Amino acid sequence: MTPLRQQMLAALQLRGKAERTQQAYVREVHLLSQFYDKSPNFISEKELQHYLLHRQSVDGLAPASMRICYSGIRFFYQHVLKRDWHTLALIRAQTAHHLPAVLSIEEVRRLLASATPLHNQVYFTTVYSLVHDHMTCCAMGSRSSHS
Repeated sequence: MTPLRQQMLAALQLRGKAERTQQAYVREVHLLSQFYDKSPNFISEKELQHYLLHRQSVDGLAPASMRICYSGIRFFYQHVLKRDWHTLALIRAQTAHHLPAVLSIEEVRRLLASATPLHNQVYFTTVYSLVHDHMTCCAMGSRSSHS
């Protein structure tokens, strides 16, 4: 194990990072080092910028994966190498926006029918009906008298 990796692991442990977080952060710094085929302490800020853009646009990492990449690399350069690079302050992963799942009518029926006891089934069916009616009204661009 290299001295830099030992330093990084010690810094992660001192800050109470979980084992899986430690592994993920070390892996990200290792991937950076492999990308340039040199020790990460010899990588310039410009090279780091290029690498991060490559991970995002060429490798197509999802926002959650980019967050791990950014966090691991930022941790290494700020807490191990004590670098105060402008790039490290700028990097942020986008927040993933997920559309809600849309269920078919049959899926909704099965879901509501599976609610137990009966009073829960009645409650969820009533709530679903009210929300469904309201959404239908909104989609049609009109307002019902009970909304």
